[in-house]
Amino acid sequence: MLTALLSRMQTTAATMRRRQALAAEAERVLTAQAQEQVRLERERGELRALVMDFSTRPAALTAGVVESARQQSAERACMRYDTW
Repeated sequence: MLTALLSRMQTTAATMRRRQALAAEAERVLTAQAQEQVRLERERGELRALVMDFSTRPAALTAGVVESARQQSAERACMRYDTW
């Protein structure tokens, strides 16, 4: 009878250790997921701010593209004259 009781106590102790290990692993996984969630939320906020910045200044963006195209065109024209 004492042997059976000791055996059950050892089995219970081993089960408790396994459950504690599983609980610790679950806590690590949940912490990692929470950190990833925070990082993604921060990145989403940054992207939203960037989109809002672009959407509120389309004329400035268009002007910048047009100016860049003009400069490239002028540079190509100069290169054509330089090769003659």
